[in-house]
Amino acid sequence: MKVLALGIPIVLAILIVAILNINHRAKVKWAIENLLPDVEKFFNNSNYIEAFNIAIKAERFIPENPELKDWLSKVVTRLTVLTDPPGADVYIKEYSDTGGIWYKFGQTPLDSIKVPVSTFYRFKIEKSGYETVSAVTRTGIDTLSRKLFEQGTIPFGMLYVDGPMKTICFLNGVKCLLLTVPQ
Repeated sequence: MKVLALGIPIVLAILIVAILNINHRAKVKWAIENLLPDVEKFFNNSNYIEAFNIAIKAERFIPENPELKDWLSKVVTRLTVLTDPPGADVYIKEYSDTGGIWYKFGQTPLDSIKVPVSTFYRFKIEKSGYETVSAVTRTGIDTLSRKLFEQGTIPFGMLYVDGPMKTICFLNGVKCLLLTVPQ
């Protein structure tokens, strides 16, 4: 009876390990046969966001696969988001998604976060006691950095523009309007 009592847990443990191994192998096969071709399809159709999402999903199952590594080098770039002062909540959404919801990206400083290549995003940066900052950037830049201003320090109706300035002249008939914009 003691041998049977000891044998049952051992058999169950072996059975559980075998089932987990079979499940893992099935997911690896599925990732290679289905996800990798989908990454290629979406990448070739310039749908970099979907190619990125699928490649990140495949990475969970086949992180050392050479073909996946090649695709990751094509569809993934990294973005660092910094604020002065740090500790701001960063929200993100695709640029063309005008009615969509903001997804929390994290809290600054965000260092080398994986994002899809060649994609425009809107950012909303919030910190208690500070003005909310909006930004647009294309992935491929390496760092998005913004200064935060305490509430009430920027005059009403004014917008702070960061960066070096350049004067551009727009001709409208004989009139010339000088507009200062960031370079």
